[in-house]
Amino acid sequence: MYLGTGGIFWMEFLRSKLFCREITTKTFYRKIASFSFLAFTSMSAIIELLQEFATNHRGGEWMDLISNAFGAALASIFGAFIAINKYAIKK
Repeated sequence: MYLGTGGIFWMEFLRSKLFCREITTKTFYRKIASFSFLAFTSMSAIIELLQEFATNHRGGEWMDLISNAFGAALASIFGAFIAINKYAIKK
């Protein structure tokens, strides 16, 4: 799920950068990749905690959190790879 969400995040981010004709450095894209991984993993953790403690009929699972973090990592790596290789200023 988070691989798809992260992929959409990167597509929209790159589309907005290209529309504005704003090209930045590799370091900027690495920071965005780190932020997107942390944001999606945090969102997944909050959802799992809410499922465990805020509902009576659902439970949070560690494997869900791990698989969501793996998907977020793949999306962040893939998005940063495309952004750095295609759009970053080569220095």
